[in-house]
Amino acid sequence: KLRKRYGWGGRKLKYLLNKEAIEISIATINRVIKRNGLLIAEDCHRRAQQRFERSNPNELWQADFKGPMGRGEAQCEPLSVIDDHSRYVVGLVPVKNKQTPEVKKAFTQIFEEYGVPEAILVDHGVPWWSTSNYLGLSTFSVWLMKQDLKLIYSGVNHPQTQGKVERFH
Repeated sequence: KLRKRYGWGGRKLKYLLNKEAIEISIATINRVIKRNGLLIAEDCHRRAQQRFERSNPNELWQADFKGPMGRGEAQCEPLSVIDDHSRYVVGLVPVKNKQTPEVKKAFTQIFEEYGVPEAILVDHGVPWWSTSNYLGLSTFSVWLMKQDLKLIYSGVNHPQTQGKVERFH
């Protein structure tokens, strides 16, 4: 009844059931939902066929912005850069905006400290991607390529491609 009413999964429904003094595991709740045919096809995601991880540090970094944080003068967008092999955070830099000069300054500092990776995995957002040309190259992406690294773009609307940095967020 709760699934039909709210459309929630086991984790949220467990909370409601606990309020009614019903102790049941999340896994059991999810099995009951599945057994009763209450799964929504769009909400079911296939498991990854293969997990990937580069074999050495600095082979691939994943970079993304967390999104706006803070208020007023303190507002920024944290830039997260993670090494794919070790999951070491090579950069966590608060930037005021995603404009090329500010992001370039952040990456310059990261490169000076950790070196330049072989490749960087990014999404199709600003500043990595541009809709002003058919190649999708932005001023910043061209600058990155001039640093002798390969740019790898994730799937469009597919944050799972950048799972490590997304999980970090």
